[in-house]
Amino acid sequence: MTKEANLESTEVETTKKTVKATEGSAHGRKKAVMEEMASMDAAAPVEDMGADKSKKTKKSKLVRDSFKFPQDEYSSIETLKRRCLEAGLEVKKSELVRAGLLALKNSSDKKLIAIVSKLEKLKTGRPAR
Repeated sequence: MTKEANLESTEVETTKKTVKATEGSAHGRKKAVMEEMASMDAAAPVEDMGADKSKKTKKSKLVRDSFKFPQDEYSSIETLKRRCLEAGLEVKKSELVRAGLLALKNSSDKKLIAIVSKLEKLKTGRPAR
């Protein structure tokens, strides 16, 4: 089986598990999500599985930053967190922001420009003391 076929097969199984998870209790959904994540790790490319354990992998350096949001957009974070929790997945604000960045990164240039151009321009800088 080729890598592409294997990935497609994994995606189909993941979708089936996700649908099945939404039919059960909150605990059942969380368990199904955790199993799904574990199966995604198990479906890693074969080259990664045979990697030399003596080599240490470098972790990405974390960067602290702060942002200003309009109140209505900021309240969307709580709405999205609640939706994820109802689906059995607990997420942090930073994870939602990172997921949004990933979605924008994977979108076409045309779609990216359309989304970004709809945003209200905010005043930059810190407030005066």
